[in-house]
Amino acid sequence: MNHAFPKPTEENKSISHGYVIIEDEMWYRIAGVHLMPEFFMSPVSSGDHWMFVSSRGALTAGRKNPDSALFPYYSSDKLIDHASCTGAQTIVRKHLGDGEFATWEPFVKRITCDASITRNLYKNWLGNRLLFEEIHQGLGLAFSYSWTFSNRFGFVRHCKLRNLGEDAASVVVLDGLQNLLPAGIEQNFQLRYSNLGDAYKKSELSDRHGIGIHYLSSIPTDRAEPSEGLRATIAWQNGLDQPRVLLSASQLDRFRDGLSVEQEVDIRGRRSAYFTVAQHLLNPAGDSAFDPVKAQRLPDALSNDAGQDNECVEVHWSIVANVNCDQTDIVNLMKEIDESSDVAALLDQDVAENERRLLAIVSAADGRQVGGNPLRVQRHQSNVLFNVMRGGIPRHQYSVSADDFRQHLFHFNRQAADRNQEFLDSLAADQTLDLDSLLAKAMQTNDDDVRRIALEYLPLTYSRRHGDPTRPWNSFSIDFFGADGNESLCYEGNWRDIFQNWEALSWSFPNFSRSMVFRFLNASTADGYNPYRVNKDGFEWETIDPKDPWGNIGYWGDHQIVYLLKLLECSQQFYPAELDQWLTTECCAYAQVPYRIRDYESIQRDPQETIDFDHELAEEIEQRVTRLGADGKLLPGDDGTPYHVTMLEKLLIPALVKVTNFVPGGGVWLNTQRPEWNDANNALVGSGLSVVTACYLRRYCEFLIRWLSR
Repeated sequence: MNHAFPKPTEENKSISHGYVIIEDEMWYRIAGVHLMPEFFMSPVSSGDHWMFVSSRGALTAGRKNPDSALFPYYSSDKLIDHASCTGAQTIVRKHLGDGEFATWEPFVKRITCDASITRNLYKNWLGNRLLFEEIHQGLGLAFSYSWTFSNRFGFVRHCKLRNLGEDAASVVVLDGLQNLLPAGIEQNFQLRYSNLGDAYKKSELSDRHGIGIHYLSSIPTDRAEPSEGLRATIAWQNGLDQPRVLLSASQLDRFRDGLSVEQEVDIRGRRSAYFTVAQHLLNPAGDSAFDPVKAQRLPDALSNDAGQDNECVEVHWSIVANVNCDQTDIVNLMKEIDESSDVAALLDQDVAENERRLLAIVSAADGRQVGGNPLRVQRHQSNVLFNVMRGGIPRHQYSVSADDFRQHLFHFNRQAADRNQEFLDSLAADQTLDLDSLLAKAMQTNDDDVRRIALEYLPLTYSRRHGDPTRPWNSFSIDFFGADGNESLCYEGNWRDIFQNWEALSWSFPNFSRSMVFRFLNASTADGYNPYRVNKDGFEWETIDPKDPWGNIGYWGDHQIVYLLKLLECSQQFYPAELDQWLTTECCAYAQVPYRIRDYESIQRDPQETIDFDHELAEEIEQRVTRLGADGKLLPGDDGTPYHVTMLEKLLIPALVKVTNFVPGGGVWLNTQRPEWNDANNALVGSGLSVVTACYLRRYCEFLIRWLSR
């Protein structure tokens, strides 16, 4: 039934912001956030969780990559469009007496004009928790929920319903998650065949534990072969005493209309969900004792929805969800729930451990500051956190895993590993060693390949390539947990992203600046350019795909000179003579990318088409990689092994290339089909002139002159 509520006041039509303290923790609050244009955020985990959520609650989330999504991974516009049928959903029915009730759906897309409603958004200081709050002054109720992360249990959504009125409140609450993706539905399948995927979905309820198990009856395929769905997405609740559980959204309209709903234990062919339905009797605000005279129980027709009566001013519960769980994971969770006397404490403990690891990562990269301006202090912390998320961070300071380096050497050059068995045996005796000790051992081999690989070795973790729903073409994968569950070492990023982030990281770990310099040099080509992406396992370039309108090739030369210069400057700032010994030593190699830059006359005729893809060379490189390892992508010498040159040659090549493309009075000519995104002549590829590169080229040349003169 509709009831008249107070009209909105000027107070809840305004936006305010600032820091507040909630349970001894500082949060940044935007009050009246519903009055702002919708925007997206990315709360951060120390694990492999990812989440992109809008200021109004629309979201996508998952673990590792979009193929392991908890909610569908769409572009940001589609996430907003699907907000009413994906993610968190709450419906509150408040009993008003004489069989009448009011229905309230917090965080629906539009706030009705006849309700005095305020929405507030909170983000905690570290950036790993978001809290959404809606206050309904007409009903005298406030509902809030927060998102955070647990490495063991997955995604944790804490909920709280408060009575703000002077009278007791009888309410029934339906709350949960909808459009959960079962394991096995990959991103591309969801984008193209989502309706077909729905037909394969199956949801079951573990009645005793209240765990919703969502899986595929079989993996959709057109091949005549068995394809079982052996993994599941799971959801469960804590804090409610035997609520009714729904595994789909099919009964939501019945609940809105005041009708009873039946528990669901087996749902097929529908989108997966996990909703709880529970009744609560809320004390008046400020009352310490419950007054049964003030609280009117719900009529029987309404109370059939739940078998619970909570008597307090506010109620709390949690809904937990995780992806890619196998049978053992689910059985172990059931056992843990059975044996634990306080499941909430287990959740809180693991959430706190995730937060502690995140704080350690930020602290190690010098992200913690103290200052009089908290906004500036938190801004620095946020910058550092997102910087290491892209570029990574050393796993154990300057300690190196001997076993990881052995595997690293085998991956890059199996021939070098085979001919240096004594060196590998010496590493086998050590669990860990410091970076300088590793390099000293590598020097004793007198092997150019071992020396080069050791010089550029970077034991980084926590890195992932840039990607989010506002830029869905930029795929990402958080790979710092191996198949055994242990933390692995990896980093990856587009050339510009990775070295831009290492520029800042090098000041926190200056002894790694040497490794960063050599990683840069060995991944650049003989014609003075760099490939598209760099990762721990090598580098990648773009290939031609005629069916993809976004497919293109070209050298991304943006700010190539400045990144190298900043790393060199950092190295000399802390270790003035560290790189001197390598200047005339053949310790570097050239990346070989199957691109051919056209000659000057051809570029003059068509400055937009300047590079050809060499398919024959690409196939030759692939054969070398199969035979040798990742070093097969390096320019080979006469014997087929990587061709080594001095560090000085590698330093001069990019400068000479930029000088030959310099236009006096203009800048450096961009002639490799890819733009310099941050330049003044943004994206004027092929016919634009880079002022930024020209300015840094002068500084780079002055740096080399001073260095070599010494």
